[in-house]
Amino acid sequence: GVKPMAGVADLVSTTTEGIRNTPEYISRRRNPGRLRLPRRWTPGTAVASFDRRAALGMTMFHRLAMAQGWALGTDALVDHCAFHDALHGPLVLLLTHTRAVLCRVRPTPLSTRQGQAAPPALA
Repeated sequence: GVKPMAGVADLVSTTTEGIRNTPEYISRRRNPGRLRLPRRWTPGTAVASFDRRAALGMTMFHRLAMAQGWALGTDALVDHCAFHDALHGPLVLLLTHTRAVLCRVRPTPLSTRQGQAAPPALA
């Protein structure tokens, strides 16, 4: 008699304490963020393996589109090319279906995760 009831009461007490502490635990957890850039994927095509270069180009295109107020979905990145100019420094050429955009790149600090560089910011 008494032992099984004590076990059930213990279970209920521990469970309710865990439920009560869950919001506190979640708020203390640090948000790890992304481990890598989003995969570039073109609708209507098969999903390919992750390509860091393509993902970096797509990320820069989306950041520029958001900063310029372009409606996403009305234009698509075709390709990009990064190079260094002696006068202007690092540059990126973004080619879309409707635009060719040359952007200066501002260096960003290394990310703390795996020592990989964070995506550059476009000037």
